[in-house]
Amino acid sequence: MNTPAILTTIELFKELHGSPAYARGSSPAVAPNNVFDDPAIVDFNISGEADRLPKFGLSRQHVHAIASDDPAFEAELRRQLLGEEFIVPKPGTLVDANALEALTSSGIRYLPYIETILASGHFLTICPASGRPLKSNGSFVVDSHHIAYRFSGDVTFYLLVGRFHGRRAALCVPSHNLLVTLDVPERGPEISRWVANIMRRFIAYSLAESARFRTRLDTNSHDMTVAIGGMQNFGHHIWQELSGITQLLMPDRLSRVRGVLVGPHTWFRLDRVFPELSGIPVTTCANSEEMLVNGFSQPGTILRPVGVQITANLRSRLRRAAVVVLGPDEVRRICQAGADRRLIWINLRAHNKMWLTQVEGYSAILNALQSEFGDIGVVYDGWTDTAPIRDEIDQRLRPDIIRHDTIGTSIESSLIWADSVTTYISVVGSGLVLNSWLVHKPGMAHANRAHLNQGMFWNNVSQGMTPTRFIDAANVTCDGTLYGSYDFDWHLLIPKLRQILAA
Repeated sequence: MNTPAILTTIELFKELHGSPAYARGSSPAVAPNNVFDDPAIVDFNISGEADRLPKFGLSRQHVHAIASDDPAFEAELRRQLLGEEFIVPKPGTLVDANALEALTSSGIRYLPYIETILASGHFLTICPASGRPLKSNGSFVVDSHHIAYRFSGDVTFYLLVGRFHGRRAALCVPSHNLLVTLDVPERGPEISRWVANIMRRFIAYSLAESARFRTRLDTNSHDMTVAIGGMQNFGHHIWQELSGITQLLMPDRLSRVRGVLVGPHTWFRLDRVFPELSGIPVTTCANSEEMLVNGFSQPGTILRPVGVQITANLRSRLRRAAVVVLGPDEVRRICQAGADRRLIWINLRAHNKMWLTQVEGYSAILNALQSEFGDIGVVYDGWTDTAPIRDEIDQRLRPDIIRHDTIGTSIESSLIWADSVTTYISVVGSGLVLNSWLVHKPGMAHANRAHLNQGMFWNNVSQGMTPTRFIDAANVTCDGTLYGSYDFDWHLLIPKLRQILAA
């Protein structure tokens, strides 16, 4: 009886990821977790570093093509590999041209690879060594933020897409111990090390579980698994992932979705928002490690849906889902509260990006507007860590201001309250998502200078939204960091709020 030969680590690595050129002549007893240690990292956006690619047998021209999300290039790949004509979407086909131009400042791009995967079950690109057109022959969730698509050309390589925007983030050639970081908004040494670490973990897992890895290699199936919920960001979950799912609702696409891989960060129950997904098996993961491991058992090609704009249809779906959870009596109670008073939603923040004088500012604004209008109510909004801030404000308010507390409440309750207020004052972040992207209410936004820059695209994210008014960054004092706290004079908010309340 013949027993299968036990492969050494290097032999197994060669079978799965290509012949490890850097390990020739070395001992075959290399431990799996050392196979991708200290990779060479090339930042393709730095000319001097990109010039190193020929030393690894790669073409700078081919890597440039791989890094692009050029619809014309995608169309040519589809013609060569799929034998079909792919009509390149024109600006305005998927989203208003002016909105699309504004949204590019956020890092968002139209991603033709998503349409190709939906149509064919494959990611298409070219070999970085030879330029030969290739179909992907495997897809893997490598952490909560990235999916790696595997290709077998002159070298075996992985193209990583991910983060909130779903763009091409890195090219990994394990046999050359090489990681090439591509042109995405988030770059730098720490990001490069992060991506290197997730690929090191992925390769180690593939060697330890080689049988499971082999099952993920191409079977020419058009089945798909949708992966969402990896990132702890409410706004991007709605904007990219939930709006991206709407692209799957066409009958010829949805029928090919055979699994849903859900990470730890979702807010609405999917089957309530998208009843069409009922019956599709859902695998829930508590962390990025579980996303990697459970991804190996998913059917077909793994795709994270990435939308460009929130549609009116999605907004309606979210509201219907909220009404189902709360019930008609609670919804009527909240709506009646909005009918009885001019309600002002105030978004509190405690953990970072804090308005330093929010207690003094919010209480002064509410008291001043109550003196003028006489029927003001406040809706407190924030994470549970803002309860002490709420209490301090509460102590300073006039007793004739009606209070409604939503701190720590469900996202469904918050959505209905956001739809019932007259106006809002929110920090640029998750609270503002509810106020501006998901309901039609006028209001004001404040933040540190870095986040106020999002005003360049914010009012284009949700189709037909009521524009949010942002305070002028010149009136804000802060340290210039992304999540640093800040301050401004609360009087700046009064004129616009008075105008809204008097309408």
